[in-house]
Amino acid sequence: MLNARASAWHEEPPGRTGRRGLARKSLALGEAGLLLALATAAFGRSHHRPRRLDLIKLPANELPRALPELRNLRPASDQHRLPALLAKVGANVSTFFRTFPDVVADETVHEERTAAGGPEQALTQSFWYLALAQPGQEFGDLKEYRTDDSGRPVKLRGLSRGFMLTTGFISTSLVFAPEFAGESCFRYLGVEKLRRTETDVVAFAQRPSARNVESIFVNGRSVPLPLQGVAWIDPASDQIVRLRTDLLHPIREIELDRQTTVIRYAPKSFKQVSAPLWLPRMVIVTVRMGLFTYRNVHLYSKQRLFHAHSREIN
Repeated sequence: MLNARASAWHEEPPGRTGRRGLARKSLALGEAGLLLALATAAFGRSHHRPRRLDLIKLPANELPRALPELRNLRPASDQHRLPALLAKVGANVSTFFRTFPDVVADETVHEERTAAGGPEQALTQSFWYLALAQPGQEFGDLKEYRTDDSGRPVKLRGLSRGFMLTTGFISTSLVFAPEFAGESCFRYLGVEKLRRTETDVVAFAQRPSARNVESIFVNGRSVPLPLQGVAWIDPASDQIVRLRTDLLHPIREIELDRQTTVIRYAPKSFKQVSAPLWLPRMVIVTVRMGLFTYRNVHLYSKQRLFHAHSREIN
């Protein structure tokens, strides 16, 4: 019986991603899938050469073609709104992580794997998803676990069959925290309506020296995955309502051509917490490695506070 605070179970599959020194968004690819993807990489490279995307330098009129989500963007004429916007959003992100309570949610993950020209394979799993604060640790450090509805660690299905399982999305917004903002370049793109809300749209790209960077572990070594992305921000609350991240450039040494994550946030109120928490509601992750495309859709519901003193992970 493992106490959730002291020594809770954590999955560490053969191929996984995380971030340098911090618990961030991660990708777990079963060893069978990783080896197969790398084995087909040379053939895949000759058939597909992805276009390199640069959200900081790309002309405004080319943004909608590069990212279809920006098709209704009204481009900014200058950057005068950017400093104040980053300050307000950064303050919210910093407060979120400094006051983060332990949270548990119901999670359903639909996993897909498709080889070029081959049939799609699919798998759906459901879990309890725990995100636990780590007092006294580095800023933004969260521990995240998957269990069954009794709090017991679960054996993850699919990794041995070559599927991918992703995690760590709560921490993705850390790129906007003032503690890490100096590690990225930012650009105010303009205004776009999401449903009925006019949102401010900001792009970012991590600098080569960034410490808060994702990485993938392959054959016992860490390969950095610097990111760029776009955030849609509600001007009434200065909260991020949607966030998309992409690779800053393809990672040729492991034939990782694409890793796109789209997170949709929604506010959740708790009686014990003074302000609503903006938590991931839906996450879609798409990864292309060699001739294989992996896609995960995560749905989160029934978020509630987790009390480690009264419940244990068995």
